[in-house]
Amino acid sequence: MKYCPKCRSEYREGFQTCSDCGSPLAGKLPDVPDETVPEAELVSVFDPPDPLIGQALAALLEDNGIRCILKSEQIPAYADVAMMLRPRWGRLLVLEGDRTRAQELINEYLSAPEQEGSEEGK
Repeated sequence: MKYCPKCRSEYREGFQTCSDCGSPLAGKLPDVPDETVPEAELVSVFDPPDPLIGQALAALLEDNGIRCILKSEQIPAYADVAMMLRPRWGRLLVLEGDRTRAQELINEYLSAPEQEGSEEGK
């Protein structure tokens, strides 16, 4: 059997390239890289007040090549009670080396003036 090292798809003998991504096939699959990140390397760059803002900022960072974790500190069924106990919804975490760039992107995004016509019905 042959395998695509990118897609990890299996192919019968006779195939030379992956039909999905075009990569040359290999005789065996490469090991899956360990993408876990020790929590000690993660730092909080923002405390989003709700999941919508948290998801928007996480998407902004990901779009700019910064891997992040959006971590809720709430219990869904007890959201109102939990917010009294913990005044923030959660935390946005990045690797220590990405902290400065992430904070710059977040600050730019939050300080940008609202664009005209962004409200529906105009």
